[in-house]
Amino acid sequence: MIVYSALGEKLSQISLKDSIKIIEPTQHEVSFNVDFKTEFESDGIVTLSIDTISSPSFVWEFDGLSTQNESPTAHTYLTSGNKVIQLTTTDTTYCVINDSFKIDFEIDDFLATLEKVELYNIFTPNDDTFNNRYCLNTDSMKCLNANYTIYNRYGEIVFEGESVYDCWDGTDNRTGFPSPDGEYFGLFIFKNPKNNKTLRRSNVITIIR
Repeated sequence: MIVYSALGEKLSQISLKDSIKIIEPTQHEVSFNVDFKTEFESDGIVTLSIDTISSPSFVWEFDGLSTQNESPTAHTYLTSGNKVIQLTTTDTTYCVINDSFKIDFEIDDFLATLEKVELYNIFTPNDDTFNNRYCLNTDSMKCLNANYTIYNRYGEIVFEGESVYDCWDGTDNRTGFPSPDGEYFGLFIFKNPKNNKTLRRSNVITIIR
């Protein structure tokens, strides 16, 4: 490089050197598969299985949201329609590769609502002002109908609820006496009033006095 003054006089000459690093090309691949229920069985849950991610730098995109360098095993959609799942990777040579999967499903509102139902697993019927009865969370159930049965460890029925508003106070309905502390088994049958479709869920309920 030659440096001149404002009058055009040559002031100095500088020799500059630079180096270029050549990176050998590598095979860069990315691919994945999805599995989901269709038609009336659809619950909005998409299960992901990874075929290839050849770079440690990658981004998943769902519903406009993204996760970086972490592969989820599933994603839940809350609305029906056309969806696009995209996986973008960038390798060490700054080569970007995309793989995307388009899906279209109709979410069953009954199943989607059932996924949000909260079943409590502990209550304390000790006559204080807190948590004295076992009740269903009706706010999470929307318009679902339900009945449920609670069994003791010997398989004996200690309570039967005929609606979402029936609560168990811990009394054994066979004897009329308080049920002892311990674990009980609850079987819940939910019914869709639109088509009378029913589904079952269960959980363990613990009494602590």
